[in-house]
Amino acid sequence: MSSPPPDSSVPPAPGSSSAHRIAHISLDEETILWRNADVEQERRVAIYDLIEENTFKPLRS
Repeated sequence: MSSPPPDSSVPPAPGSSSAHRIAHISLDEETILWRNADVEQERRVAIYDLIEENTFKPLRS
């Protein structure tokens, strides 16, 4: 069994990568009625991947 990914609410360290990154993702938990354990794990992994592997350049920069 694999361990859960690190807390996705912690932004990357300053200067660790590009300045154009997603630093935090928050979901409205009140609008989600029910999730089983598999779906919850997939959600955690997807959020972790978005935060860890993202980089972008704004169109008007």
